[in-house]
Amino acid sequence: MRVRTFSLFWITLLFAFPAYAAVSVNVPQQCTVVDSDGISHSYSTGQYLGICALQAAIDSGGVSGVSLSNAFPAFGLFVTAVNSVAADPFSEYWALYQNGGFAAVGLTQMTVATGDTITFELHDFSDTYLGSELELSIASLVSPSPVVSAPQGGTGLTLHDPFDVPKAVAYLSGVQKSDGSFGSDLLNDWVAIMTATDKAPELKEKLRSYMRSHTPTLQSATDFERHAMALESLGIDPYTGTSIDTITPIVNAFDGTQVGSSAFVNDDIFAIFPLLNAGYTSNDELIQKITSYILSLQSPDGSWAKSVDLTAAAMQALEATDLSGSKDAVKRAVEFLRTKQSEDGGFGSSPSTSWVLQAIRAIGQSPFDWSNGTYKMPDYYLATLQERDGGVEPTSASVDTRVWATAYAIPAIERATWDELLMNFPKPQPIVENTPTPEPLSASITPVVPAQTVEAPRQMIETNSVSEETSEELQTVADTEDPSPSEVEAQTAVAALASNDDDPSNFVWAIGLLLIIGAASALFMQKR
Repeated sequence: MRVRTFSLFWITLLFAFPAYAAVSVNVPQQCTVVDSDGISHSYSTGQYLGICALQAAIDSGGVSGVSLSNAFPAFGLFVTAVNSVAADPFSEYWALYQNGGFAAVGLTQMTVATGDTITFELHDFSDTYLGSELELSIASLVSPSPVVSAPQGGTGLTLHDPFDVPKAVAYLSGVQKSDGSFGSDLLNDWVAIMTATDKAPELKEKLRSYMRSHTPTLQSATDFERHAMALESLGIDPYTGTSIDTITPIVNAFDGTQVGSSAFVNDDIFAIFPLLNAGYTSNDELIQKITSYILSLQSPDGSWAKSVDLTAAAMQALEATDLSGSKDAVKRAVEFLRTKQSEDGGFGSSPSTSWVLQAIRAIGQSPFDWSNGTYKMPDYYLATLQERDGGVEPTSASVDTRVWATAYAIPAIERATWDELLMNFPKPQPIVENTPTPEPLSASITPVVPAQTVEAPRQMIETNSVSEETSEELQTVADTEDPSPSEVEAQTAVAALASNDDDPSNFVWAIGLLLIIGAASALFMQKR
């Protein structure tokens, strides 16, 4: 009886906890993991880590409902939920084991090899096993594949999948509103600029239709500059394509030295792009003076305002104008940016890195030239920030932030500068006012030719049949000091007609007119 009872106890205990099958994983050498706060963490130490094994299991669908906390950054990410079973933070935790023994380090420092096992068990604070677990079996280690040499002479390796542009476009299309917009003028403009890459034709057409009819709120010079760039990207004339002329306000904001506020340089930098695609060239004084002002604000360290973003933007503008002094300034700017590149290949944030990638393109270099001999290039950094839904920045970030960052990243990955993205439009032709046509003497008389430019040939009077009396009267009128205006006009008309020797009928008409003038003169003399 005791034996039977003892056996039943262990059988019951054995089936009290479910059996868990190990999840087989192929571990990559690098991975990007999102913590419970929506923050992305990239791991690429050149070793195979436990954290990447867990991410591989998540990616393969072997496990779901995993939550990772970064509450103690020095320790690294640690598991707080597996298969949606969350540990009570006040009494429970997920214990970590490697190859059957309690792990000496956390997931982010743990190195693994083929055949290893990683086990997660739910324990209470007294280390009692609570019945939930996950076991990962390391099936293989995925070796990084070498990348072909860079097209412009650079070489390097990359350990990540390329940034997925179609997926990024799909994300933007998914959040585009039914009217074609993205919720704010700022976002509309930056997404519009992105569409010039021709990677999102349907999205572009919807946004283009919206932008043609929508009247944005534009106040500062940079508002007009950004919106003009957006219109030019969509193929809409920035002068006449919408209800607002976006170029003239930029020109009017120029005070003879700089554009907009003298406290900022961004309104000068961003004036260059729309103006160079709206009928202005580097030969125009306006462009030359704006460029000179931009050059004058470069700091000794090669930056503009100590900013990575503005320095990258200024490099694009100066390369577009290609005026005296620009090349030297760009060289110093490159030196500044190199000091700001992080070990992960980026420049502190996805927007800054996107603008730097465009500047790299503008100066004719490749991301491989910025790899520092490793796979950690700027585009690698952007790829690590792209989430599974295609958007850039963590899913916990606001939609506006993710739309903005994704719209920045696509042209950067596509190696397109702002100047290359904008369509060119001419300046409007000046309106020429028509000069009123002088009224004729009468309905039957040809318009008057000024008397001082045409003289009546004396030959006409001498060779046509005019009575002696009429000739004398004409002479009297000619000798009068102050002839009446009507007499001057009539004589002028005769002279004009006499100059047309090709039409004999003019002489007949002129003789009749002279007779009329003679009669009128005689009456005039009698009254005097």
